[in-house]
Amino acid sequence: MVCKNCGGALSEEDRFCPNCGAAVEASGQGAAEQKSENVCKNCGTALQEGALFCPHCGANVAGKEQGGANAGSAGAWQPAPPYTAPQYGQTPPAPQTVDAPSGGFFALGFFFPVIGLILFLVWKDQLPMRAKSCGKGALVGVIVWFVLGFILGIIAGIAGASQYASAAAIMLA
Repeated sequence: MVCKNCGGALSEEDRFCPNCGAAVEASGQGAAEQKSENVCKNCGTALQEGALFCPHCGANVAGKEQGGANAGSAGAWQPAPPYTAPQYGQTPPAPQTVDAPSGGFFALGFFFPVIGLILFLVWKDQLPMRAKSCGKGALVGVIVWFVLGFILGIIAGIAGASQYASAAAIMLA
């Protein structure tokens, strides 16, 4: 037998062409069986002769796995899905962003430690190097502001004590 679609050689028991995947027309008693096979097993829609996929639901009706040129028997060609959008329940791929340490975000975290901490918490999974810059800036900023405040407090205390002592000395005199 010869395939009417591609002209490839067929054996008597082949129901689909191993070269192109087209349905083989049955002769004699198999014609009624072939008619019942031209219905999608997934949704029940009538199929055209040689259809590999249902035009209504997209189910693989040829019985072969989808894939590239190497899928199926004898390297038969398989059509690609109509789109490459993610299926329900799958997350789309994240956009590619460049993650690098940033001096600007370090400075932002240094001068505004709360903002640096918030950015660190938001970016720690998606942009770990940039988040680390924000976190370091916030940490250094808090330490510097604390130390600077402590030193200024000591200076203010000494200045206040010396002023108090001089005022007391004047009152006693």
